[in-house]
Amino acid sequence: MLASFLLAAACRTTSATAPAGLREVTATRAKLMQSFEVRSRAVLAGYVLRYASDEEPPRTYFVVRNREHQDLGLVDALGRAWCYRAHEREPEWITTGTVLQGARAILGVEADVVLVEL
Repeated sequence: MLASFLLAAACRTTSATAPAGLREVTATRAKLMQSFEVRSRAVLAGYVLRYASDEEPPRTYFVVRNREHQDLGLVDALGRAWCYRAHEREPEWITTGTVLQGARAILGVEADVVLVEL
């Protein structure tokens, strides 16, 4: 009797996540279309890279990188800026606006920011 009580009291709950199956995923290829330097008061703060997919109509997004060319976040075609955070699975939405405003927010640059095409 005691054994059955202990067995019932020792419940355990588990959960698992699995990646989407290959049948449910469609790969989209994107090409680098333009590159920009982000400059604040003539000092290099980072880079913005514009990518476009091969789809019709093409999907466009902008990757924001620091001076060491590490991806810090992205700005989508709707102007939403997403910042990658350490130890987080999903990026954090930080602002909505122009690509320049998104890059400034992702890089943490205050003002006087310009994009210089490479």
